[in-house]
Amino acid sequence: MNALDVIDLHKNLDGMLKLAVRANKFDVTCSKGCFACCKELAIASRPEIRFILSQLSGTAKAALSLKVEQWLAKFLSAGGMNSLTGTPERALEYLKFNLYCPLLNDQGCCSVYEHRPCECRLFCTAGDPKACADPALRPEQMFLVAPGIHREMMKYFVNCLGDGETTEFDHIGIILAEELLGGSYVTKCRLRLHRNGSTLEIQRCDVENDE
Repeated sequence: MNALDVIDLHKNLDGMLKLAVRANKFDVTCSKGCFACCKELAIASRPEIRFILSQLSGTAKAALSLKVEQWLAKFLSAGGMNSLTGTPERALEYLKFNLYCPLLNDQGCCSVYEHRPCECRLFCTAGDPKACADPALRPEQMFLVAPGIHREMMKYFVNCLGDGETTEFDHIGIILAEELLGGSYVTKCRLRLHRNGSTLEIQRCDVENDE
């Protein structure tokens, strides 16, 4: 999956999201300056993260590496590797860590907003923004539910896989850490897709790190 594939995916996803919002008559309350969703458990693909990094200058990449290192240290000390699971409850679990995405800048804005991963684009609410930031109210928040978009998104990833190619998904911070700092930090959220001829192999990973 190359840079053009990622750009095309994001463009198509944005279009599908706009159609879903209109079809569901969803009154979006998200606005600039609200970054509560930036401490959600957001999953990204490795190609998306590599594309983001390819758009950064050397100085910006060095600054991001420092933020990712700090994020990873807090994540590991909070027991993140042993807590995250592949279940729907994982999002509420992760909120307890109170960790903001390393891509969030000091002004409370996404530093790579134009190139943000698919899942970040799908965070969309029609409720009171305060409910996104308050863990007690978060379960009652009204988020846009569009399973059809998720299916089309995954189908795109699958179609971009060539024979013998693999792509992976995990928390944004985890993939960033692996790409910028080296090492392997596989959580139970990890999903791996591998194309073997006409067969698609799908693997959910255990918490143990790959060697």
